[in-house]
Amino acid sequence: MIETKKSFCRFCHVLCGIEVDVDTEHRRVVAVRGDRDNPLSRGYTCAKGRAVPEEFHHPDRLLGAKKRTPVGWDDIRSTQALDEIATKLLEIREKHGPRAIAIYVGSGPNFGTGGSRLTSTWLQAVGSPNVFTALTVDCPGYIVAAHRFFGTAAIPFPIYGPVFDLEHADVAMFIGTNPLASHGTALYGPFPAKRIADARRRGMKLIVVDPRRTDLARRADLHLQVKPGEDATLLAGMLNLIIERELYDREYIGQWVSGLDELRAAVADFGLEYVARRTLVPAELVEQAALMFATAKRGAAGQGAGITMARHQNLNIHLVYALNALCGRIDRPGGLVYNPGVFARPLPPTPRPYPLPLFSDTAARVRGLRALFLVPGWAELPSPSLADEILQPGPGQIRALIVHGGNPVASFPDQDKTARAMKALDLLVVVDPFMTATARFAHYVLAPRHFLERPDVNLSLETSLPVPFGQYTPALLEGPGDLLHDWEVGWELAKRMGLVLKMRGIAMERKPTPEAVLEASLGRTRVPLDEVKQYPSGHIFGDIVASGILPHAIAHPDKKMAAGHPEVVAELRAVRAEPIVDGGGYDTGQPFSHRLICMRMPDIHNSKHRNLPSLRHKVGCNRAYMNPGDLQRLGISDQDLVVIDSGYGRIKAIVGASNDVMAGVIAMAHSWGVAAEHEADADIRDLGSPTGRLVPDDQLYDPITGMALQSALPVNVRAA
Repeated sequence: MIETKKSFCRFCHVLCGIEVDVDTEHRRVVAVRGDRDNPLSRGYTCAKGRAVPEEFHHPDRLLGAKKRTPVGWDDIRSTQALDEIATKLLEIREKHGPRAIAIYVGSGPNFGTGGSRLTSTWLQAVGSPNVFTALTVDCPGYIVAAHRFFGTAAIPFPIYGPVFDLEHADVAMFIGTNPLASHGTALYGPFPAKRIADARRRGMKLIVVDPRRTDLARRADLHLQVKPGEDATLLAGMLNLIIERELYDREYIGQWVSGLDELRAAVADFGLEYVARRTLVPAELVEQAALMFATAKRGAAGQGAGITMARHQNLNIHLVYALNALCGRIDRPGGLVYNPGVFARPLPPTPRPYPLPLFSDTAARVRGLRALFLVPGWAELPSPSLADEILQPGPGQIRALIVHGGNPVASFPDQDKTARAMKALDLLVVVDPFMTATARFAHYVLAPRHFLERPDVNLSLETSLPVPFGQYTPALLEGPGDLLHDWEVGWELAKRMGLVLKMRGIAMERKPTPEAVLEASLGRTRVPLDEVKQYPSGHIFGDIVASGILPHAIAHPDKKMAAGHPEVVAELRAVRAEPIVDGGGYDTGQPFSHRLICMRMPDIHNSKHRNLPSLRHKVGCNRAYMNPGDLQRLGISDQDLVVIDSGYGRIKAIVGASNDVMAGVIAMAHSWGVAAEHEADADIRDLGSPTGRLVPDDQLYDPITGMALQSALPVNVRAA
C-alpha cells in the first residue's frame, strides 16, 4: 500500500518541505516531490531532494556496523561494536586522560536535531574539550567579524549575521557567493532563483562580485569579475568612494556606528585606479557598483565561501558589515533584519547581548590556536589543528576520534596529513551511511538511520530563514538493518562507560525515546512544539523584525557598531602595503600562473550525494574549469588530464573549458576524491580530485582561527 506523508528534506541545511510516497508493506520510499502546502518552500525541491529514494535504497548504503580487520571488513552487531568501542575508550582515557578523546561533527547530524547535541554532551561527560566541527573548516571568520563589529557573537543575530530582507530591497550585492547553487549564508532558504527573479521584476538592482560568471552573475545588472583574493581591496575601494563622496547615512551613523574617521583614513589610499589595477575590475565598474549600492533606498550586501575561505577572510566579512552599516542597512526594512525563529528561546522585551568572549579557556597544542565560542555553552577547537593534535606526541595528544556525519579526509585542507592522522589513531569511529574517504581508515563504522526514519524539526539555521517558519515531522518508516539514531551513539557509549549525560530530560536509567531526545534538545522554545505539530506542512509563526533589535545586538560599551575597529584598520594598512603581482602569486617573484578558487555545484553538498545516479549523471566529475584562452596558451584541450601544483601538493584533474572563468583562474569544487593511497588515475573521472591535497594547514593560515587558505590559492597547471 502506498501512503503519501509530509516531511522535510535534510540533504542540506535548507530543509525544504517534501511529500514522500511510502510503500508501507515493503518499507520502501517510492517517490519524493515538493510539498505545495509548505508555506515556505511552496513545492520547491532541488535535484538532491528528489534523489532521496536513491539514497535510501542505495546498494552501498550501510545497514549495519562494520569492523576493520587485517584482511578487510567484518559485519558486526551495533551492540557489540558499541561494547568494544566503549571498552577501548575507557582504556584510552585511563591511560592518557580525557583529552585523548575527541569528536568531529560534520553536516550530517547538524541537519537534524539531537545528534550533535547529545554527542557533544557525551564528550563533556568524558571530560574532554576536544570538539571540532565543519564550521571552522570554512567560515570561522563570521565569529571573529561579529566580535569586532558587534562586540560579541551578535546575539540575538545568528552566527552568520542578520537575515537579508530581499523581498523589500531596492539593491542586492552578493560577494563571493552563489545562493542559486548553495542556498546558503547570504540568501538562506528555498526558492532562491524565484525570490531573486521576483525582486528583479519589481525593480531591484543586482550586483554580483565573483571571478566566475555564475548563474547568479548572469542575472546581474553589474558583474564585477574580481581577481581572486583581492576582495578586501575591492571592498575598501567601494567604502572609500562612499565616504569620500559622503554617500553614507549620516543620521544612522551618528546613532549606531563608530570609527568612521578611522575607517576613512584606512581606506583613503584605495582609490579607483589603484583598485582597478589590483583587482582587474575596471574603475568605472567599481564606481557604478558603489553608487548603485549606496544611493538605493533599501538593500544589503552579503558574502559567502568565496571570501570566507580566501585571504583576509575576517577582514572581508567585516568590510561587508561596514558597507551595510555606512549605508544604514542593518536593522532596517529591505536590509539586514532579525528572525526571532520558532525553536529559538524567546527573547525578553529588551534583550541584552550575551557577554560572550571570542575564545574559551581551551587552547590547542599547536600554532597558538584557541577554542572559539560559537554560542553560549559551545566552544570548539579549530578543525585545521585536528591533524596535528593527533600526530604531535605529548600530553593531550588525541588518540581516539569519533567522526559523526563528516568526512575530514575529503573536506579538510592538507589531505595527506589528515589521512596520516586518521591512520595514526588508536581508535577511529565513523558514523555514516556510506564508506566515505574517512571511513576507509576507521576501526569501526556505525550505520545511522536515514532522516526519513526519525522524528525531527527544522532547527538547522532556522533563524537565518526569511520568515519564522517551523515544521515537525514524525518518522515516516523504519528501514531494514541494524541502524542507530544519531543521538544513540552518545547515549549508548555513556551508558557503557558509566557516564551521566547532563542534559535536561535525559536519564541514564532508561533509554530515552526519539521524541524525548527531540524535546530535550529543543528545551524552551518561542513556539511550543505541540503547536508546531498541528501543521503537517509547517507554518509561518509571525514576521521578521525589521527594526528595533539593533541596540540589543551591540555589546561594545558605546553601543555602536565598530566600523573602524583597530584590528581592521591595521589589517587594511597591511593589505595596502602588499605588492600588486601579475599571475597567481601574492609576493613578487612567486612563479605561480593561476589562482585556484572554490565553487559550489547545485546538485552536490560538499562530499555527499556524488554516488546517487541521477545526480552523478548531472554533475560528472570535479572538473578544473579554466578560461579557453588559458588552455590555448598552455596547449591543453577541453577534457584533458592536467596536473595542478601548489608547490606544497599536487593533484590530477580533468580540465573543463569555460568562458565563465576569468583568465588566470581555475575553479573547482572542494570535498571530492579520496586519499592518495586509495586513488588511481582511472579514478579521477569517477571519484574527482581533492583540492585539499594542495593546501598546507600550517603555512597559509589565519593566526586567529587557524583556517587555511582554501580559495584563491596560488598554483601552476600543466598537461599530465
